Amino acid sequence: MKAYIADFWKGRVFVENQPIPEIKENNQVLVKVKTSGINPVDYKLPSIILPSKVVGLDLAGIVTKVGENVTDFKEGDRVFGNALGALAEYVVCDAEKITKVPESMRFEEASALPTTYLTGYQVLVNHGFKKRRQVTNNWRLR
Repeated sequence: MKAYIADFWKGRVFVENQPIPEIKENNQVLVKVKTSGINPVDYKLPSIILPSKVVGLDLAGIVTKVGENVTDFKEGDRVFGNALGALAEYVVCDAEKITKVPESMRFEEASALPTTYLTGYQVLVNHGFKKRRQVTNNWRLR
């Protein structure tokens, strides 16, 4: 399969000979990636940390295989979420780190959500919803 990997000698490169990953745990699913997002973590981690590993975290795609203990997803489900190695044609995801894509949402929109949504959520929880502070309609903290 095609994938974007971190290579110690070449840096980050596209390759076409990566093996399709296999489910190794009963709570995982295999997803055919339709779109994936690129975040600062994807290009800031040096190749020394991820030698010959597929990079990327955010993805949206279609479930092609499910582990034995997975009950929330089936083959053909449209999903999005977070999995290491998302910048590839296929990726193995932990079932608890993905969710179904709403029918009204495109894959491009769904793959842009996971890291940015989590970042925004953490900002609001850690800084925005403290006592006597609220987020207003113009998105400024009071």
